Amino acid sequence: PISLTQVTKLLSQFDDLAEEKEEAYYLKGLIASRIPNLFNLAEEAFLHVIHCYPEGKYVSSALYMLATLYFGQGQY
Repeated sequence: PISLTQVTKLLSQFDDLAEEKEEAYYLKGLIASRIPNLFNLAEEAFLHVIHCYPEGKYVSSALYMLATLYFGQGQY
């Protein structure tokens, strides 16, 4: 998927800017969550946001999306 490739390239450009990198990981998870068969990639991206940016502005959204993913997989 081209949009996922673009977000992955974006991640490599933000090595020193934590807020933008947090957003890029969140967007990567969001995009992956909408594409069939990319559950693991979406889960990994959301978990990265949660663990690496615990005080970040995307944590609550990443938690919500992760819960939505698990619910969709019947993991509740």
